[in-house]
Amino acid sequence: MKYSIEFKLECVKKYKKGIEIKKPDFANTSQKNFLNQVYFWEKIYDKLGVEGLKKKP
Repeated sequence: MKYSIEFKLECVKKYKKGIEIKKPDFANTSQKNFLNQVYFWEKIYDKLGVEGLKKKP
């Protein structure tokens, strides 16, 4: 599943504020796996900033 940079950034910001994040209906994964993905995005964001969240070619 590919997510837009805007969606990833929104999730990371909510995660950092402690706001509950529900997986989107279009995500074909479990809530637990989706939250693991958000946690991964947060670590990348902390290390590389917004550039790290961009899709790689």
